[in-house]
Amino acid sequence: MSQPELSPQLKPTRLIMIDVLRGVAVFMVMIRHLAFNVSGFTQSPTGSVAQYPGDWFNSIAVFGEYGVHLFLALSGFCIHFRWARTGVGSVPFLPFWKRRLIRLYPPFFIVLCVSITALFTLHGFILKAFPDAPIASWFGYASGKQLAIDILLLLTLTQNLNGASQRIGNGPFWSLALEEQLYLLYFPFLWLRRNFGWSVALAIPLIATLTWRIVGVCLFESPPQFWFVTAPAFWVCWCLGALAAEHSTGLSAVPRIWSTPLAIGTTFVLAVYSRLQIETMRGPYAAAAIDVGLELLIGFVWFQVLLVAIRYEPAVQCAFLKSNWGNLLWKPLAWLGMCSYSVYLLHDIAFTAIKQFCIMMKLPLPMILCLRFSSGIIVGWMFYKTVEKYFHDKSKRVEVKGSQPMKFNRLISTETCPENQFKF
Repeated sequence: MSQPELSPQLKPTRLIMIDVLRGVAVFMVMIRHLAFNVSGFTQSPTGSVAQYPGDWFNSIAVFGEYGVHLFLALSGFCIHFRWARTGVGSVPFLPFWKRRLIRLYPPFFIVLCVSITALFTLHGFILKAFPDAPIASWFGYASGKQLAIDILLLLTLTQNLNGASQRIGNGPFWSLALEEQLYLLYFPFLWLRRNFGWSVALAIPLIATLTWRIVGVCLFESPPQFWFVTAPAFWVCWCLGALAAEHSTGLSAVPRIWSTPLAIGTTFVLAVYSRLQIETMRGPYAAAAIDVGLELLIGFVWFQVLLVAIRYEPAVQCAFLKSNWGNLLWKPLAWLGMCSYSVYLLHDIAFTAIKQFCIMMKLPLPMILCLRFSSGIIVGWMFYKTVEKYFHDKSKRVEVKGSQPMKFNRLISTETCPENQFKF
């Protein structure tokens, strides 16, 4: 029995499963940052510095850092999806960057100002460095030169080169610089894709990623941090997201076997095993070799998940129009994904502020944990509604001279709910 057609008024304007995966990604990152230092307001059993909820939580939460990899795969998908819907022409450089900067930079700049203000409040007023101490100490810096360099790199979105994000009080900032560098690499990737096809367009980024990471291990006894957090180290992961975008429109076909439960389970188990092995490997080269393989496995896992998400997008869209138990999962995650950029920008600041407030209020540790997590979501949602959404909508109005309107292809043009999809 066929399902009813979606009326024009109900046809979706967003890819729901992409928002769901964004929600998963930001949830993972928040879990990674959720634990907090209890030194100073409670005693650990050993008398040493302790993290709450404890080592058992941290051993699980450490996997949350791979939410960044999911964000990168989703970035490749979303950026390339515009081109994949037509499959012709090129991407004009200046209009592309104009859209990206209007969309991303103003919210980032505002949160950067908030971060600097928070540092000044903490070190200048609470710790009483203002006004007698040197200006750098007002912001918790020992050197005015380092403060100036960090602010310059942050303003130019190159902060992943020197660890400025941590010193400015918002660790997640580093990946925003990584995103901008990957946008630059999109243009050589697109040239390879158009002129040589997918074999070369994937092989070159794969070779570049492997070479970059291996050279970093071989050249440096202690590789600098920037070497593994800049664009060449993640290029192939981003490109896999772009391949998923073409698969979603029918422009390119990906073998179904790549996204079967067995294939995904195998890749996932290998990735988890590699991550656990790093902790036990002896010698820097052995651990580094496992780490190189792990990064590729993580990227491929998220690529496989993207393929599954694409497959079930029409069914999820239909489910959103009904009242059923499936929406209890998809709708909250899709909502979180919609405001994920704002949550990502602000959750670390919210976590720190709430912790300080709760210490003064002498609240129990479980309550502090819950308040930290909820504060990141609430503050992010408020920022999305008041700031980010305005610039998001404004970026959509950037016109590309001579461009043709893009039509949705196979992924979201389906007007009927497929019968043989996943049942909710």
